[in-house]
Amino acid sequence: MELIQIGKISKPHGFRGDCLATSLSGRDSAFSYLKKVYIGKAKNATQAVNLTKVAWMPKGWKLTLEGIDSEEKVNVLRDSLIFASREDLKETSENEYYILDLEGCTAFDASTKNPIGTFISSEEVLSNSQQNRWWFKDKNGKEFSIPAVKRYIEKVDVEKKEIWLLNLSDFADDE
Repeated sequence: MELIQIGKISKPHGFRGDCLATSLSGRDSAFSYLKKVYIGKAKNATQAVNLTKVAWMPKGWKLTLEGIDSEEKVNVLRDSLIFASREDLKETSENEYYILDLEGCTAFDASTKNPIGTFISSEEVLSNSQQNRWWFKDKNGKEFSIPAVKRYIEKVDVEKKEIWLLNLSDFADDE
């Protein structure tokens, strides 16, 4: 079974065992329809847990997990990663991607056609004034990010493992 990370447990929500979870896809998360998730500190060390109730909140998803009935039990799970089985996830729409499919993609500058780095992660930004960000690592190991919007992403080809980026001069250092 292939597991895909979809979120992370951030903290308890109340004293009856509910928790608040961040999602890598915000309000559009698979939490809205999944019945089972896999929780653990790493992908190779998870346990299956049934979702009994979910609700979108301004700061993430409120989850009720079967067998988790106290704030103390949620605190044990704090910062645990949440995964879903790929078979349980819906197909993505055009211009939607699972992070797992983007990991390791080579990023190219669309204007020069030169490779500039490798995709390493996505960051959800819970702010109305900022966009989610995609993180990359260049050949020297330096990490950089760009907003995950059309202005900066020309094309993604998951099969070829390529991401073509635009308008990178917006991020040039003014030295």
